[in-house]
Amino acid sequence: MPIELVHHLGAYGVLCLLCAGPGDLTRPDPPSARWNIEAAGVYATFQRPLLDEKGIAEGPGDEFDGGDTTPHGVAVEAGRRWPSTAGAGSPRKEFAFGVLEATTHNEAQTKKPYGTQPTINTTGNGRFESVWIKVRYPVSERGSLELAVDRPYYTEADIVVAGDDLYFGSSRRNLLTDVRNTALGYRHFGDGYEIAAQAVWTDVRTQYGTGRAFLNGSGTVWGATAEALVTLGAWRGQVFAGYQHGTIGVEGGFFPHFEPWTGDFEHTRTFVATAAGRRWGRWGAALALRGVWIRSPYWDSGGFANTEMYEIDQGRSFSLSSREFFGDFTGSYDVSETLRFSASILRRHGDDQSTMAPTLPGVAPSGYPGRRRGWGCGVAVQVRVP
Repeated sequence: MPIELVHHLGAYGVLCLLCAGPGDLTRPDPPSARWNIEAAGVYATFQRPLLDEKGIAEGPGDEFDGGDTTPHGVAVEAGRRWPSTAGAGSPRKEFAFGVLEATTHNEAQTKKPYGTQPTINTTGNGRFESVWIKVRYPVSERGSLELAVDRPYYTEADIVVAGDDLYFGSSRRNLLTDVRNTALGYRHFGDGYEIAAQAVWTDVRTQYGTGRAFLNGSGTVWGATAEALVTLGAWRGQVFAGYQHGTIGVEGGFFPHFEPWTGDFEHTRTFVATAAGRRWGRWGAALALRGVWIRSPYWDSGGFANTEMYEIDQGRSFSLSSREFFGDFTGSYDVSETLRFSASILRRHGDDQSTMAPTLPGVAPSGYPGRRRGWGCGVAVQVRVP
């Protein structure tokens, strides 16, 4: 579980926890049906500086424009698993429920060449309140139905101040993403392998609000995922892919009259992943690589830049296209049949392009390229009771 939570915590609900790709390949096969209780502590960082025309995020004299966020928190999952006589390690029957509670500190700075003090500084805090349910039930000797539901929820409030020598003119900014994911599929258990496919439905709701503008989005996104898992001796390997597409309708208004404005935006996300894991007695290790491509009318991982906020408040809509790669490593140690410890680390790197289209007369289009980078870590303890 630690890797999935680290990955999920930095993604602000855009990647659902239950379709994020490879799971824990270091987990031993249970000899019998077991109750499982697992608790994890996770920490992640994400930085998103905007790039200038020369392709650099920081220029002479500390010129800089970008944002960062540091989500961190705890999660608990409890459930029961029944072993399978076939397949590649996944339980044939399972049900589990989990809760993630986390907070994050967010900061965005805009610096100019003539000084090291930010001319615009935004700081605030947000919180994650996410829940999920997983159910797998056998319907034949070699097959099981799978159902997964999760609700990643995130809200944030920031204070914006501006000035060269003394800050002045403070204002407030509110952000929210409320995502509901439902995945239903089938898993086939072969001799030393598994294949699975799921249909995924996602309901997306977003909010952006300042004293000068508001943008509220809602829509439905449909898609599918496919997975293959194989066991080769002590090794386990996994490949995973998914695609979703839909439309997000956005309603907004802008200072001074706040006349109603509406627009439809494409929302797509494509993710591929591969992983390999092995056990050596009580020890286990796994490495996973993920690629994620997202197009959406909101910030999919945080890192809000002040310049983008300013452009929106002048009368523009917002959309973001991102491309990112994740690499993570998990290690585990089984103290006994009932107690297990694991730890994981994650590194992320990519780029994106924001687009801000005019919604008011006399406003020109705008947009900025950005760089994406960050890391995460997690530690977990698992108790297994017959």
